[in-house]
Amino acid sequence: MKLKRLRLIAGITIVLLTGVILAGWLLKVGVSPKPVAKPTASAPKANENVLLGMTIKIPGNEGNSHWELKVTRFSSLEHIGRMQSIRGDYYLDGQPIYHISARAGEINWETRKLRFNDQVEFTSNDGKKLSAQEFLWDPVQNRIFAADQVVLSSPGLVVTTRQLEADPRLDRIIFKGATKFIYEQVKTAKLAAKTHPRGER
Repeated sequence: MKLKRLRLIAGITIVLLTGVILAGWLLKVGVSPKPVAKPTASAPKANENVLLGMTIKIPGNEGNSHWELKVTRFSSLEHIGRMQSIRGDYYLDGQPIYHISARAGEINWETRKLRFNDQVEFTSNDGKKLSAQEFLWDPVQNRIFAADQVVLSSPGLVVTTRQLEADPRLDRIIFKGATKFIYEQVKTAKLAAKTHPRGER
């Protein structure tokens, strides 16, 4: 009985030693499987510059115009700059005339095209507002393009559509896909007649 136990213990010991020797040889030769590293969203690439909390200025389509965008995170990789949590204004002659906000966006440094996505809101000083999930500003064509859950609102009018192409002032617009117009009656306040106090002529 004791002999059987000794043989069993010796057999297990030999198997374990063989496994340790084999594992050591595989590590030495370099055949061992490499552990798989899980990618992290915030890890920058080798040639990527990441900056936090900054203001970016991008020239506009006119000599005296530019975008001024405040972002919480900016990363630049080759010809594309990526932004997160964007809020900014478009200036003309030193005055902000358009305003934009979005969760994310990109800048093409060669073409100066700006692409915004995820809860984009574009407004102008004359009360027009455009919201969409995708928004492109093309300074060369002087056009804007919006897609996915597009809603355009102005005093007395709300338009929902699939896609939209327009000039930045939102005066000349091309709607694409199913489009719905809702007209709202604008209430005008009646001017009260001016009365004079008694005894006044």
